[in-house]
Amino acid sequence: MPKSKWTTDNTTIETWFERDRRYVGLSNKAMESKDQTKRNTVIIEWWDEDITQLVEDGFLDSKRWHESAVEYANEICPPTTHHYTAFDHKEWSKAGLEDFEKFSEMVEYINQTELGDGTLEGEWYYCDDESMTIYHGTHGNDNSPGASCYTYATVFDDVGEYEAESLRLEMCDEYVETAAEEVE
Repeated sequence: MPKSKWTTDNTTIETWFERDRRYVGLSNKAMESKDQTKRNTVIIEWWDEDITQLVEDGFLDSKRWHESAVEYANEICPPTTHHYTAFDHKEWSKAGLEDFEKFSEMVEYINQTELGDGTLEGEWYYCDDESMTIYHGTHGNDNSPGASCYTYATVFDDVGEYEAESLRLEMCDEYVETAAEEVE
């Protein structure tokens, strides 16, 4: 998969200049909420003298704020994907991730096989489009869906990568045949 990049299509630029204050900020467009408020969306921002210095050094161009900010951001903070496990409660909470009970009714089950005792084992996932987070995990044998040791979250910065992974999961079969079933 090609490495993702910030572009003028997946970012927004905010600039304002007052008598004694200046601001240039580049935000992730995909992370703007539906009511147009920003929630932790700033990729990179500059204030006051930092702007002057970056323009003088050639990193920002006052005639091309958006394009030059995108180019600079790709050099120092390209889009990333963040992985978490619910077992690490501190990091999970710090990242603002939801508990399984909040989305348990929306989970999709995939790649399931039947165990000898009639129970199922397999995988589950839930795609949260608003936060571009995919919650996922496994279930079966001694663990139920949502068990913290087997619950993970992948948070995407790039909408294309998020959509590609969501589609990949949607294409998975709900049930898979075991080797014994294939022989029969």
